[in-house]
Amino acid sequence: MTARLSFAIDFDKTITADPRMFFDIVKMCQLYNYDVRIVTFRHAGGDNSDIALFNAGLGIPVIYCAGVSKWKECHRLGFFPNIWIDDNPAWIGQPVEEAK
Repeated sequence: MTARLSFAIDFDKTITADPRMFFDIVKMCQLYNYDVRIVTFRHAGGDNSDIALFNAGLGIPVIYCAGVSKWKECHRLGFFPNIWIDDNPAWIGQPVEEAK
């Protein structure tokens, strides 16, 4: 049996690049019982209606990092993604020593 994977998917310029495709990807991950979350650099209090609209048929958690390193915020919340999908991987901010 394969280990349960966890996916952190950026929203702006990642999901928005092809929302239908990413909707299908998330649905497929859900079929495999994988943990999929939207991880965005945005603040929770802003206008996030586009994220809510995309997520309406999926119901996956959204992590609003509010300008903090995505890696640090996910780990602070106890979410440890195996796979990151982001148009700008530098914004993930994973410390080099953790990559070894």
